[in-house]
Formats: sequence, C-alpha cells, structure tokens
Amino acid sequence: MQGRKLILNDGTEYDEGEAGASDGLLWCFLKNAAIPGVCADFSDPEKTRRIVFHYGEMQTAFEDYTELTCIRKDQYTGDIAVQLAKEVNPVATP
Repeated sequence: MQGRKLILNDGTEYDEGEAGASDGLLWCFLKNAAIPGVCADFSDPEKTRRIVFHYGEMQTAFEDYTELTCIRKDQYTGDIAVQLAKEVNPVATP
C-alpha cells in the first residue's frame, strides 16, 4: 500500500498526513511539519476549501472546512493536529 498524504486546494502536499471528519469538524494530523507553515496554510480559506486525503489507492475529499479552530503540537512526538470547521454564515437581523 502506498503512503498517506493530504493535498490542499492549491496543491500543497503534506506527506504522511491524515484527515477525518466527525461532528461537523475536520481533524488533520501532520507529521514532519512546522507550525508557521501549517498556520499559514490552514488559516487560508482558499487552501482549505477542499482537502483530499490520499491513502493507498483510495482518497476522500473534504469540502468547505474553511474556519481554523485549533492547531496543537504534541510535545512528545512533534506531530501537529489541526481542527477545521465549516464556516457558519451569520444570519442577518432586521
């Protein structure tokens, strides 16, 4: 089986990346990445509008997760976890 990777909407690739959605949130798990680059990439709604998780010969696309809600770095492994939500459009009040 081939490796895993994430590809952002603009073609940015994160090798050994993984993603999964639950309860309206998308979690992305990144290895060998640096916080400044991750922060820049995942805070750009155009880049996160579509994220494709490739695993082996299969892939899953996640659409419209454009609101960055969390970035954390594991102090032991150095892996980075990113949480994204679908942007909520505010309801106009009369």
